[in-house]
Amino acid sequence: MPSVAEVVRRYGGAYLERFGATMPSAHKKVLDAIAACRTGELGMVLYRCECCGQMQAMGRSCGDRHCPACQRDKAEAWLEKQTDRLLPCPYFLVTFTLPSELRNLARSHQRVVYSALFEASSQALRTPAADPKFIGTDRLGFFGVLHTWGQTLEYYPHVHYVVRGGGSSADRSR
Repeated sequence: MPSVAEVVRRYGGAYLERFGATMPSAHKKVLDAIAACRTGELGMVLYRCECCGQMQAMGRSCGDRHCPACQRDKAEAWLEKQTDRLLPCPYFLVTFTLPSELRNLARSHQRVVYSALFEASSQALRTPAADPKFIGTDRLGFFGVLHTWGQTLEYYPHVHYVVRGGGSSADRSR
């Protein structure tokens, strides 16, 4: 499977031709950084083997917070920290996807649309949880992560929530 950087290097130009006019400039900078990452465009680092003395050149990484190659260790550390915070109870993965009819609007107005997606989806979790027929609490524990791309690398905004299986009463007695 190709890396994200390989995909950006191969298809980034065509993508920018098609969507560049509606993309924030910060996103274009991210694509440039990912495309240049570890190619030598950002400079080289030389490593020498202590045993045999052989030199190995490696392209510098971009260090961009969006680059999967650069941020893998940080992502794993974040995941471990979140796992350590989990309570000893069941959890569920709940996903909300932006309807396809709104994706072009989302491309041009990301902050507004993503904020609305989080607000609507988190309310969709809270409303049934507050109903006494279900859980009967306004203290439902969850956190969400925005993803803007699908597995096939198409623009596919969606939010994944990790939701605690239950909630606490207002007086925290149960």
